[in-house]
Amino acid sequence: MRPAVVALAVLLLFAALGSGCATSSGGGVMQFRPVPRSGASSRGLEPPTLAEQERAAVSERAATPSGWPIKHPELKVISPYGVRRGRSRFHRGIDIKAPRGAPVVATAPGTVSFAGIMRGYGKLVVVDHGAGVATAYGHLDRIDVAVGDVVRKQATIGRLGATGNASTPHVHYEVRVADKLVDPTPYISPSPEGGTQ
Repeated sequence: MRPAVVALAVLLLFAALGSGCATSSGGGVMQFRPVPRSGASSRGLEPPTLAEQERAAVSERAATPSGWPIKHPELKVISPYGVRRGRSRFHRGIDIKAPRGAPVVATAPGTVSFAGIMRGYGKLVVVDHGAGVATAYGHLDRIDVAVGDVVRKQATIGRLGATGNASTPHVHYEVRVADKLVDPTPYISPSPEGGTQ
């Protein structure tokens, strides 16, 4: 087949696919020039930047935590996120009280990145949900997972307890987004089914 016919076939293929157009430079080499797509940036015909591509990939890969980290009808938030009344230390998560031994569950699918004892937290499980999103579950009585385990949403990862710096059985629940601590409250439903807040 002659080079001109091949070039024409490639040009028609790009036109038919609607993904761009092909132009021929002086040496007969085909070059791809993208055409605008829906949602294209205000920069016109330029393709998305690497940062824009990474942000889009991150939003597709990350699992967002949602729901309560304890399976039990009698739940109560006993300590909120942030500065607590009468204390100077910043509270890095929320404390949710339930009976000792209640199942503690993952609030999103992910991979266990830590399962062991950590100062202050006692028995702790951390689940990595991808793209800088992670959840932590502290003061457990028992850990039911190991580092590297892949867990689904609502899978039991341990049992509620009072290990570490805890005076009553509860789970200390933290959420990190973009590797920064955030208030976990928006990630749980307004009120647990059958429980109180």
